Amino acid sequence: MKRDESLSSQIFFNLKLDLKKILNIHRRIRRKSKIKNYYKNHDQIKLHFGGGKDKLKDFLNTDVIGKIPIDIAKKLPFPTDTVDVIYSCHVIEHLYHKQFRIFIKESHRILKKGGIHVIMTPSLTRLIDGLYYNKENKLELLRGHEKFAKIKLDPAMIINWMPHLLYGHRFIHDLESINRVAKSAGYSIVRCVPFKDIPDAIVKEYAFMREKRGNRRWVLETETFLLIK
Repeated sequence: MKRDESLSSQIFFNLKLDLKKILNIHRRIRRKSKIKNYYKNHDQIKLHFGGGKDKLKDFLNTDVIGKIPIDIAKKLPFPTDTVDVIYSCHVIEHLYHKQFRIFIKESHRILKKGGIHVIMTPSLTRLIDGLYYNKENKLELLRGHEKFAKIKLDPAMIINWMPHLLYGHRFIHDLESINRVAKSAGYSIVRCVPFKDIPDAIVKEYAFMREKRGNRRWVLETETFLLIK
């Protein structure tokens, strides 16, 4: 969601989100029973955060607004050491860095020893490499943003606007930034992986589907990070 720099725009954006949460309160009340029922009926506990309309088989599919509303910037409503897999796709870039630290700490808490956390997100490394060091990729990465920005953009504008105005992004990560936060939370392994090396078969299949469904710009800017407890 595009936002401008005015105070009124920021206030409107936050009020709109708060209103949606209020209107969704009945689902939040029923959330505990839905989570309990999922645990009861699944041997492996797999969580899909911020999935929207995309539902993964055998996962508990959640979003900040939806049938099972979960705000990942706050304490997660799951018992400690009970989760096998956590997955999110283009979600963490919508968190401020402080909120991201909370999410990573909480995700580590709820994962079992050896559990995996797969994160797909726009990568600052991919953006800079494409915008400054590959002419063909630069054209693809710049294409399409004008409909949001309403002006012709250059690499510097894209890099500054993505975590500030365009699409509601708040912090764009790279491997080093994710590694630092994840290791401080207790994760033993943090690395960037191609889709073929994603350990969970359902997540791997979904990643390749998103690659085919997404436009070229989405593919160029996205990296996948594997965190192992």
